[in-house]
Amino acid sequence: MKSIDEHDRLSLDYFTRRHCSRQWRTFLKVLASEMQSSAGKEESARFMRHVGRHLASEYPLDAPATLGDLEAQINARLDSMDWGWCTLNASDDHLAIEHVAYPVAVDTVEDPVAGEAWTRTISALLEGLYKHWLDGEGGDAPIAYRHGEPGRYLAFRYGGS
Repeated sequence: MKSIDEHDRLSLDYFTRRHCSRQWRTFLKVLASEMQSSAGKEESARFMRHVGRHLASEYPLDAPATLGDLEAQINARLDSMDWGWCTLNASDDHLAIEHVAYPVAVDTVEDPVAGEAWTRTISALLEGLYKHWLDGEGGDAPIAYRHGEPGRYLAFRYGGS
């Protein structure tokens, strides 16, 4: 991830605070927290991966010919949902996915506990979304959230160990 200067960081912070409509923020914060409290973290993640797969089926890809075309098509689908964008980087045994400007429903600085619950929730949903798209293009690999910077980007790995 490229480093950004203070002006860009302030602009990104401003955007992040407004990315998720205020009418949904408290609902999504409570939903993520209560789902994990009631069903447990793993069962909640399993459900959100299911939701992500279903969501991806609503936004099918058009048989991309290259990795660049795949990235462009995924980004077009993400853009239509106002869900940020991704970069795809292939290696010998996996595909690295970096998802930037994902929907943020919780101020992770002001409320780190709720922010952690939201990060788990949205990352599981994105795992399902990417898995459905990539499996649909001939893949058949596990996907996992690897790391990220809350409110900024999430990194995933499709395939490999």
